[in-house]
Amino acid sequence: MSALMEKQIEIRMKSADQWLELAMAPAGEHETGPFLYYPNQFHLDIEPTDKTSESYTLHNWESGILSGILYGSRRCRKTPSNWLVIRLEGRLGSDSMDAIAHAASAIVSREAGNKLNLAALQGWVEE
Repeated sequence: MSALMEKQIEIRMKSADQWLELAMAPAGEHETGPFLYYPNQFHLDIEPTDKTSESYTLHNWESGILSGILYGSRRCRKTPSNWLVIRLEGRLGSDSMDAIAHAASAIVSREAGNKLNLAALQGWVEE
């Protein structure tokens, strides 16, 4: 698992009052089991910005990650593969799912050798 983590790709984004960091690594198409893996070192630290996001668990946030992986895979014309989610941190609200999905799709795109334009997400910029 540590060899996979060496292939980690990290995205940092911010908006006027929110920010996020997402780090993932490809887990390979040969892996069996769930689409997303969480290593023992997985770190989740979200500061919610609204009442709705105060009740969010990892399950809610990972829906944005999965959406981004699927979009990024389609955009790169590749079969979705398994991913290690190493870290998700940020100051995020219920309106931040697009940013999480965008960050995940950018990671998939970069792993495939492409570069997704993060400026395409209104109000968010890559740091």
